[in-house]
Amino acid sequence: MKNEDILKRDNHNIVTNVGPIDYSGERGGDVISESGGADTDELEQLKAQITMLREELTRSRIVNDKIMRQAMRERSSWLNTFVKLEAISTPLFGLIFIGVLYLFRVSIWPGIVFIIIGFISTWVDSYTFGITSNNILTMPLLKLKEKLAAQKRQRLIQLIVEMPLTILWLLWFALTLNSGLNPDKPITKYINIGGSVGLLVGLIVGIIVVIVIYTKAQDTNNELIYTIDRTPQEDAGEDNKE
Repeated sequence: MKNEDILKRDNHNIVTNVGPIDYSGERGGDVISESGGADTDELEQLKAQITMLREELTRSRIVNDKIMRQAMRERSSWLNTFVKLEAISTPLFGLIFIGVLYLFRVSIWPGIVFIIIGFISTWVDSYTFGITSNNILTMPLLKLKEKLAAQKRQRLIQLIVEMPLTILWLLWFALTLNSGLNPDKPITKYINIGGSVGLLVGLIVGIIVVIVIYTKAQDTNNELIYTIDRTPQEDAGEDNKE
């Protein structure tokens, strides 16, 4: 028992003299502090790089959007030119018709009605055909797409309404001219035949021209809509919010 007590007392003295071990150490603390500072610097650099990347992507989207809109404006410019030419040619043709009717000494009302209907048609075309540069350059893409799709439907309705009216006007014009001819003169027969052939040919050519213009206008809108559909949805959505 005495030997065991002596051994326990010696072990206690050893532990007491050694004391607690300092694991932190002055050198170890410095290493941990230096490592934490390095990680903070790397994190700040990474945040700065991400911010620069986002700004670059934003600038790239803005540039691409401007280029796309410029191309869309150039592609649709002929529609606005068509409306302007229509506004100029309507009164000129109307005056020609009035002059012909006057020479035949018949009513000039077909010519007057042509000018009135022509101006109404031009006004409608400014909405159904024309696409202003301001709309293309500033309108949100989703709204622009809706406008282009609406124009296609409006043109079809306009074609269905105006085509029969145009045919009826041509018949009215031809009958009015014919009323000014003297049926007793032999030349009247040949004038009627020539006028009928000319009217038929003009009607066929006119219908072909109208269909070609209508088809080309629809194709132009389809191309613009396709261009918008190819735009990333997030860009179109951000544009729409603005």
